[in-house]
Amino acid sequence: PIQLTGVTGTSVVWNGLENGASYRVRVQAVNKAPEPSSWSPYSGVVIPAGVPDAPGTPTTSPATPVKSQSQILVAWTPPLHNNGDNVSGYTVLVKQGGAVVNSVDTIGTSLNVPVDPGENYTFAVTARNKAGSSGASGDSEQRRGALPPGAPTNVRLTPADKSVVVDFDPGPLNGSRADEVDYHYRVDQTGASGTLAAPGSSITGLTNGTEYSVTVWATSRVQDVRGSAEAQSGRATPFGRPILTMDAPVRLDGAVQFTWTIDSNGSPSTSPDAPIQGDGTHTWTKSGLQPGESYTFNLSYTNAAGSVSDSRTGQANDPPPRSIWITDISGKSATLNFQSYEAGTYEVRCWAASKYEDHRWDGVSGANYAGPVSNVSVPANGSVRITCPDTNGRLTDGGPFSLEIPGKDWVRGR
Repeated sequence: PIQLTGVTGTSVVWNGLENGASYRVRVQAVNKAPEPSSWSPYSGVVIPAGVPDAPGTPTTSPATPVKSQSQILVAWTPPLHNNGDNVSGYTVLVKQGGAVVNSVDTIGTSLNVPVDPGENYTFAVTARNKAGSSGASGDSEQRRGALPPGAPTNVRLTPADKSVVVDFDPGPLNGSRADEVDYHYRVDQTGASGTLAAPGSSITGLTNGTEYSVTVWATSRVQDVRGSAEAQSGRATPFGRPILTMDAPVRLDGAVQFTWTIDSNGSPSTSPDAPIQGDGTHTWTKSGLQPGESYTFNLSYTNAAGSVSDSRTGQANDPPPRSIWITDISGKSATLNFQSYEAGTYEVRCWAASKYEDHRWDGVSGANYAGPVSNVSVPANGSVRITCPDTNGRLTDGGPFSLEIPGKDWVRGR
């Protein structure tokens, strides 16, 4: 037992007791008499206590919004010492710029605190018991009230060459700044994904002629804020100008063959020049040409993206080399053949000679002359049958035989 003496009056504060320990008190009165009074009965049990230590510095994280109201989850650890009486509750101090703007009481060690989107907050916590409230904890790190950004709306695609342009209407920022919101896409048909810098950005690397749709959503770089709902576009088919490839022309006799390949590249194309319409590889021959004659083949195709044109110049085969020769000699007759010759009417002279020199100097009066054949119609390409007059019997079976077109050709038969 411990005693406190020298007390006057009917109440006293008894200091120096141990917090949390149980005490009962009785009182004795004294005056000038030699003996004090008897002791009073004991009081009920009394447990001294002090205010608790401050709670741990709180942490924060986003909480599930309630409709359009942002919430921040504030959590902390209990005081290390409660100083004689259990903690009965806590007060969360809501601060902006260091000033307390709100306070919320709770009995647990975490609390969802409603805040305004776009505003920055810090939080401190006090603990209380029967002795009163503790000092405030340290301030939490600053956190901004923010909701997930609103989903983009009216997502639309404009087709381009191997790409689509993505336009959309941004949703509400909901507490994020515009420069903190990113927009993302996913190509529904391929799974390819990426980031869109802004409405009007392009997605490249697509295949012309293939239909695509795109899903778009927004995210915030504000700490721990979830992304928006997704929004899907309509469909679009990329396309580009027609792709035209022309091969080298092929020379033919009296003609030129042209081959080309056309790909409409995602949009139907038409051509005013092509003798064969439609995509694919086509071959066409320009006939009726003279030997060696050139022909230029022009092609152009147009679709919704624009036009493309090209041309190739080809040449019919050259005429065969000029030639004259004798076949089918029989007696006084033989066939005179022509290739690439100057067509016309000529005199043909017959000779019983196998060398030009054999009649070169004697002329028609010489012993080898077998007579003329007049008015022979000579074709450019073909043959005529010549029968020599040979009135003097110069031509013999198996003997020398040659023909001459004066001033042009002499040709030996045998």
